[in-house]
Amino acid sequence: MKKFDFEIELPEKKARILSNTLEQEKALKRSKINISSQETKLNINIQSEDLTALRAGINPNLRLLDSCLKCLEVINAQT
Repeated sequence: MKKFDFEIELPEKKARILSNTLEQEKALKRSKINISSQETKLNINIQSEDLTALRAGINPNLRLLDSCLKCLEVINAQT
């Protein structure tokens, strides 16, 4: 079993928003994905049987996370 664990520290509100967003987008067939937030930490755990499936699970989630963070920065800059 191949495994990728990622933890990022964010303000609690951002961690909760990102956790909810990523949780709704985790429909991958070859990987098991667990996403959670605990106070100021966003935790992403991806498990797959092989390296190709693991990469396929990591890439879209990190891209979505990056896009969400950029959107939140724009929103915060405008308020």
